[in-house]
Amino acid sequence: ARDMKLDKDKLRIEYNKKAKLKEGDIFAGKYSVARKANEKALMDYLFMVSNQKLQNFIKNNFKTPPTQDELKKLFIIASIIQKETNRVNEMPIISSVIYNRLNKGMKLQMDATLNYKHHSHTIVTPQMIKDDNSRYNTYKYAGLPPTPIATVTLDALYAALHPMDSDYLFFMLQRDGTHAFATTYEEHLANINKFKEKKAN
Repeated sequence: ARDMKLDKDKLRIEYNKKAKLKEGDIFAGKYSVARKANEKALMDYLFMVSNQKLQNFIKNNFKTPPTQDELKKLFIIASIIQKETNRVNEMPIISSVIYNRLNKGMKLQMDATLNYKHHSHTIVTPQMIKDDNSRYNTYKYAGLPPTPIATVTLDALYAALHPMDSDYLFFMLQRDGTHAFATTYEEHLANINKFKEKKAN
């Protein structure tokens, strides 16, 4: 809206007309659009390109077309992966953590889901976890959030469909931007302590 001098509310109306997932229907990426495009033309184009990418993805990764519910679940998982890491090589590992926790009936307990909407770009605190009663608080509620929490790349979507085979249940961000993974809570605590020791030094 700002860059193209378009009406933000009109853009949202046009988006909502076409959105099937409520959030994340447009793939993350760069788009070349006509400078004089209006709100409808812009959204028509973004949805057209994104749908083409999705159809190609489905063609290359599914034997039979997935249902809308299956796609929604995939996009929700992909959006969590997307928010947790921008490293493509880590995406299938984080995907495995999500599936492993879901399969065990564990809460996801992931900051990325709580960083949605009014908590966007804020540090998750114990008080925030306690006060937030939305379904996006995966510290409080089991299962996936109700919608995707971000736009996704094809890499994240692929990782959501093809998680790595692992026993990992925990991960934490390290100082170099990578993640340390653990299969047990004891291993996870050891990773946390290592992080604290490096930070102190």
